[in-house]
Amino acid sequence: MKKLRIVLMALVAVALLLSGSTTAQAEKVLKVGVIRDPVNQRYATPGVEPYITGVYEQLVFVTPDMQLVPGLATKWERIDDLTWRFYLRKGVTYHNGKPFNSDTVKFSLEWIKEKILWSKRLRIDQVKIKDEYTVDIVTKVPLAVLPGFMSHGWTVMSEPESQKAGKPVGTGPFMFDSSVPGQQLVVVKNQKYWQPGIPKVDRIIFKVMPDDTSRVMALMGGEVDVALQIPYPNVETIKKSGFRTFQTLTSQWAGLTFCQWAKPFDDVRVRKAVGHAIDRKSIIENVLYGLAVASNSPVLPNTPWSGEDKLKGLPYNPKLAGMLLDEAGWKIGSSGIREKDGQKLKITLRMIDNPSVLIHGREMAQVIVEQLAKVGIRAAISVEEQDMFYDESAAKKKGHLYLDYHGTFSGELSATLWDSYQPNRETYLEGSAVYGDFIPPVVGDWLFKLQNATSDKVKEEYLVKISRLVNRDMVLTLPFLNYYMVVGAAKHVEGYTPHPLFFWPDVWNKVDLK
Repeated sequence: MKKLRIVLMALVAVALLLSGSTTAQAEKVLKVGVIRDPVNQRYATPGVEPYITGVYEQLVFVTPDMQLVPGLATKWERIDDLTWRFYLRKGVTYHNGKPFNSDTVKFSLEWIKEKILWSKRLRIDQVKIKDEYTVDIVTKVPLAVLPGFMSHGWTVMSEPESQKAGKPVGTGPFMFDSSVPGQQLVVVKNQKYWQPGIPKVDRIIFKVMPDDTSRVMALMGGEVDVALQIPYPNVETIKKSGFRTFQTLTSQWAGLTFCQWAKPFDDVRVRKAVGHAIDRKSIIENVLYGLAVASNSPVLPNTPWSGEDKLKGLPYNPKLAGMLLDEAGWKIGSSGIREKDGQKLKITLRMIDNPSVLIHGREMAQVIVEQLAKVGIRAAISVEEQDMFYDESAAKKKGHLYLDYHGTFSGELSATLWDSYQPNRETYLEGSAVYGDFIPPVVGDWLFKLQNATSDKVKEEYLVKISRLVNRDMVLTLPFLNYYMVVGAAKHVEGYTPHPLFFWPDVWNKVDLK
């Protein structure tokens, strides 16, 4: 009997040990609800979006307080006006075991230069290999901000043979596992990742949930552990239901753009009238639930050189808006709509259909229509896909007013200035497709000086000059608010830190499930 008890005790001990071992070895799977599909071919990374997924990495990383720090490059220095030297991290391998080195950097940058229109902003002339772990990037013009551009989500380092074969292979903390376009992407832990102790979870399943209600219900029902871009009306409900929320002011800003190719916006008085007719405070409080901040600069308001305290913009003043319209010859008619030369003041408010970045765009558009009606402008909303929205020929023909988003996905915040305000769209098409031809050449000179400034004071000086001319005096475009990004998570999720570059993939590195 005694022997039997000893045997039973031993069996129980073994069972407990095995049970504990099984628990310890249980795979940690993080399920994330996302609004945009991370499986796509738009970027230079085959089949996988470079943002959010953690598969690829850049030479330069960006911290949550927007500081540039070493990534796949351990340091960088400016050799001369046109040359930046990057010293590469040794001992890093791609997911297929092949080494990361100067050859792969040269390949990656040349691939991006050939495949991605956006890469023109890098102004890369050539990439020179100095040795196995040192490369020189030579630009066509002096570019002090190049290290910041090297942190962009599109300037990721790819393994050459896999890239040519269309296989997503990077150096990141997660490796591609499987995907179903429009449904989900699965990535798994890179066991040989160069940063020790990262990542914490074994697998991430990104579930595509473009419908806001579905994403919220999935979080509250336990279908996902984290839900990105919580709709503003649901934030308080999620908090009261015991879930955690994280929010941060992002680099993404919404604004209005005027098409001067068509009447009535060929008259600056009409453009200014629209600016004075828009009540940004009301939009932020009533449409965006206070989760945005009014801004007069296209750069994050909390950036040291944003110039926000020096830029007054066009304040809400419907009386002044009416006076400007009267001065421009647009008089109130019997129907309440302004008229001139027998024509009613009717416009189209064109809105890009991209809710992942133009947050609550439809609701904002509706309020803008109502506010314009109060000063005698009748506006009809047209919701358009990206290709149609940015079609230049359509812009010139259709006009009139555009509700759009801008921002940057890198640690170099001047990038949004360059995309939006460059004369004649020298290096990038989308940002200023509607009004780029009207921007004076001097703005290009100021942009060049800003992007080669070494002090915040000088950067602010040129930013203020640009914004006053383009936004206040010429009123070609009106930045009017920056968004907060809100993320919801279950209580068992630990280690999540929000990032101003809201699709920054490093946010998953330290996330753990308790």
